[in-house]
Amino acid sequence: MLVLSRRQDEKVCFPNLGIEVQVVRTGGKVVRLGVVAPPEVPVLRGEMLESVGTTNASESAEDLANAFAKKALSSFRHEVRDRLNVACLGLQVLQKRIDAGRWDEVESLIESTLRAFQTINDELATRDKPASRSMKQTPQVLIVEDNANEGRLLAELLDSYGCEASLVANGRQAIDHLRRNGKPDFVLLDMYMPELDGPATIRMLREQSEFDGLRLYGVSGLERQEVGVSLGPDGVDKWYTKPINARQLAQEIVSEYATCTPVGSSVSDA
Repeated sequence: MLVLSRRQDEKVCFPNLGIEVQVVRTGGKVVRLGVVAPPEVPVLRGEMLESVGTTNASESAEDLANAFAKKALSSFRHEVRDRLNVACLGLQVLQKRIDAGRWDEVESLIESTLRAFQTINDELATRDKPASRSMKQTPQVLIVEDNANEGRLLAELLDSYGCEASLVANGRQAIDHLRRNGKPDFVLLDMYMPELDGPATIRMLREQSEFDGLRLYGVSGLERQEVGVSLGPDGVDKWYTKPINARQLAQEIVSEYATCTPVGSSVSDA
């Protein structure tokens, strides 16, 4: 069952689709929805769709079908394409109703549209998992994020790509977790947190030999230079600026894990 939260800044996540829908702002006669979707899924306002015509929409649907075919879901292609088309049409009609001020019809349409995405997401979840699931070992990821809702959503998405994610709320908890459980393959570290923030956590981890070789990925709403964190052995290995493409992040983690030396080996990371 889909439970729709209507509070500002909260998200609805469809991890198997790589789609996130967030209520960005409400007020007056405007409801702003932020939609993050993979490249093969077009997200257009109604007037933009009308300007490009129906040809591009058909081509995008065909691209989506091909993507699923490559994942051995060819038998599922037609059904998913139709369901996704219905969901996208729902978003377009929603925009029209908002523009027309038909507020009594907006809430029910939001729920039905998100339910359509949820149906596709649930059906995909019953299909084959990504190839990384067949590996004997999976990437271990520690997420350090004080926003519990954001951290849980990211952990769920990483899990859908074959990772095992743990979540802590600040740098102090991260260090305690590492000492109790050993080094994971990756640490995703937010910068602005209570008790011990990102930059201070990075300094402590890099100064202690027990954490040598730990892959640190910095995550922040600011650029790395603005936060004052270096890139390299004394800082972070990679930097992601929010809002991040969580689907791309998960794929990069799985890909790097498959090609790099495990953290626990005697060869240190470059």
